[in-house]
This record gives sequence, structure tokens and C-alpha cells, in this order.
Amino acid sequence: MIDLDDEPDQDKRIDKLRSALEELGGGPSQHPELSADLEEAFLKHILAFETAEPTTLLQWLENAGLEVPPPDQLDDAQLKAKIWEVINRLASLGAFLHKTNHLSDRELYSYLFDEGLREDAVLFPEDPSYVFKDLPKSPYG
Repeated sequence: MIDLDDEPDQDKRIDKLRSALEELGGGPSQHPELSADLEEAFLKHILAFETAEPTTLLQWLENAGLEVPPPDQLDDAQLKAKIWEVINRLASLGAFLHKTNHLSDRELYSYLFDEGLREDAVLFPEDPSYVFKDLPKSPYG
């Protein structure tokens, strides 16, 4: 990540951000309608995302102290409690599920355990404006 703390000029900070993004293989399209403050914040966010090391959602959960046992080790009552624990912990990290109402608790938990939580994700839990909600499509429909 580039150090912008010593640069008092916002235009120069924006230029540094654009240069850093270009070095990574491209830069965002320009949006002249954005204020300089919004553009700088936007570019910082893109650079943070592009330079972050992806980690699986399962690793994020485990790092947060949540144990995620295999579905076959849980009876229906334990599974129902665990899936809500997983969903709430994911939400606290800025990761949300969507379009899952058609799945039973066991189908959803099995999908999350076998696939969804094993996908790489870039999360910024310290930034409540960032949301990761793009879990892959469930094989259950």
C-alpha cells in the first residue's frame, strides 16, 4: 500500500492512487462528476481491495473463534443453532447471504460448509460500508 500520510495536496494523493492502480494492471475509469473527496475515498478502496490477500470465509470465521463442524456431526437442532451463528458472524464481518430461502437449513449449511465458505473473499470488517455478498450459486438451486 502506498503511503499518502505525508502528502498534503489532495490532487497529488489522487494521482499517486491512480498510478498505483495503473501499476497493478489498470486503473478505474474517470468520473469527473465525483468530488475530489469521493474520488480519493473510492480509489483508496479499490487499491485496498486489489492489494488485499484473499482468505476463505471459513478462515475468517475460524480466525474470529467460530468453530464450523461438518454437517454430518450436527443433529437438526444443533445445525439450526450453528447456521444462525454462522450467518450472524458472517454479517459481523460484512458478508451476507442472499437468495437462500428456498434451501432447507441442512442444504444451506451443507452448501456453506462444502463450497460457499471455502471460496476466497476479501473482507474489510473494520469498514462497515464494505459488503461482500457474492457467494457462489448453490448447487441446490
